[in-house]
Amino acid sequence: MFAQTPSSLPPQLPFKDSPFSIHGRFNRMSYLGGYGLIYLITCLGYFILASFLGSFQLSSDLFNFEFYSSLSGISALVVWVFWLFLIYLNIILVVRRLHDLNKSGWMGLLLFIPLVQFFFMLYLLLASGTAGPNQYGPLRTSTFIEKLMAWFILFIILITLISTAGFFYYFSGTGTLETPTQILQKGTQYF
Repeated sequence: MFAQTPSSLPPQLPFKDSPFSIHGRFNRMSYLGGYGLIYLITCLGYFILASFLGSFQLSSDLFNFEFYSSLSGISALVVWVFWLFLIYLNIILVVRRLHDLNKSGWMGLLLFIPLVQFFFMLYLLLASGTAGPNQYGPLRTSTFIEKLMAWFILFIILITLISTAGFFYYFSGTGTLETPTQILQKGTQYF
């Protein structure tokens, strides 16, 4: 019957931020650090799984057919649970980053559109979040671990780019890297 005045409203409880919840915000550094953490979890998880199954060899690729054909029963269930956990972590990162931009988490569905996906990921990575609190919560600063993981993933990206460029430079200079036309000519000479 009576309108409540701001002084009669119950006091706001402090905002509890859980990194495994879709509620809250992630700034650019936290977003990038989250992907660094997912990268480490993925590498460590596959190493542990491959070691546990006895299919780990230094000369083999963890993503080859023999690795997945060795999965059956409980081990296949563990892989599915692991994949679902990684998908959940990715969803959290995208939704919380969108919340920092004061956008709905449903915009994350744009990642399923192939051409839009690349530009949307750049937008998430480069756009600055809203200054101060927004409808999704107060401004959140990055923790030390998030900053460490962000710099780690940037270092990995830099090393990958340099090594890939070095690989192509080396093989193009030695003449062992052939053009697609040369590959087709040599491959079809027997027919």
